[in-house]
Parts: sequence; C-alpha cells; structure tokens
Amino acid sequence: MQALRALIFFHLFVVSIIADKPVEYKTPKQKTVEKLVELIIDPRDTENLRKDLLLKIQSSLALSNNAIFEELLQETGSGDKSHLIRAYQKIESKMNQQIASSFAKHISMHKVVKDINAKVYSEHYTRSELESLVKFYSSTLGKKFLRVSKSMVNQTHTLSAETLIPLSMKVTQEVQDLVQKEVSKLLQEDLDKSWD
Repeated sequence: MQALRALIFFHLFVVSIIADKPVEYKTPKQKTVEKLVELIIDPRDTENLRKDLLLKIQSSLALSNNAIFEELLQETGSGDKSHLIRAYQKIESKMNQQIASSFAKHISMHKVVKDINAKVYSEHYTRSELESLVKFYSSTLGKKFLRVSKSMVNQTHTLSAETLIPLSMKVTQEVQDLVQKEVSKLLQEDLDKSWD
C-alpha cells in the first residue's frame, strides 16, 4: 500500500514538473469544506453580487469623474459646450466598458466568495462537523433550507420592522412627552423665580 502511495505521489510530482504547475495537496478537511461551499454558494447570488459591486464601482468613478469634468468645463469659459459633453459621454461609456472588462478579467466573484466561505467555515467547524453539514445540505431538507432561507430572512426582517417601528415610535413619543414635561416644568420654575 505504501509503495502504491509513493508511486502515485511520484507520478503527480512528475506531472507537475512537466506541466510547470505545482500540485496543490488538499487535506480531507479542505476537500470537505469545498464540497460544503459548493452546496451552499449559489452562482446566481455571486453573479448578483458581482453586478452590484461593478455598478457601485462604475457609479463611484462616474461621480468623481463628473465632478472633475464639471470643473474643467467651468475653466473653458462660456459658449456652447454641448460637443464637449457629448465627447465626455462617449469617454464615460468606454470607461464603463473597460471597468467591466477589467473586473471580469481580474475578479472571479464566485471563486472569491467560495474561498472566503471555505476559510470561514474551516475556522469554525471541525472536519466531522463539516461532513455533517455536507450530509445535511445534500439531503432533501437541506436543499429546501437553502431554497427558502433567503426569503425567510427577508420575511423575518420585514415582520421585525413592522413590529418594532410602531413600538419604537411609542417609546420615542413617551420620551418626548417626558422631556417636554420636564422642560415646561423648568421654564415655569424659572418664570416663577423671575416674579419673586
């Protein structure tokens, strides 16, 4: 058995040298956490996250670039500047395309999210616990949990807000009434003293 392992290791070593890529050894725990992350991370969610982040980057750059462009327009003096504005809009469109292209080239959002989750799960769970989670999320109930958990969290937030906002307003009103009463009392005492 040891000879077979040594032969396999030697074969992988030779293949890695030939391929000029190091062979990455993964522990059983790493393999288990990768299975778990594969089950729980939905590519649609990471795609939505990627779109949101890209939009925020583009919006942020557009705001700062627009401010710079506005300053430059002010410095060019008076006159018709519509041709400059149209030219700038073309530049901005190219910039947004370049951002999207560079973003796609340098950032694999799904991989980043999976790697982050794998790291966090590895830090908090043992291999045995991870295997139990994989078993659960592979089950019918686990798949249902993944399917409905997001809407359940949203529903919980909505119901919490619907319950807590009126209660918060009631507390706020009570405090405002108390403060108003105390201020009125203070002003009355001051007024009474001024009559003495």
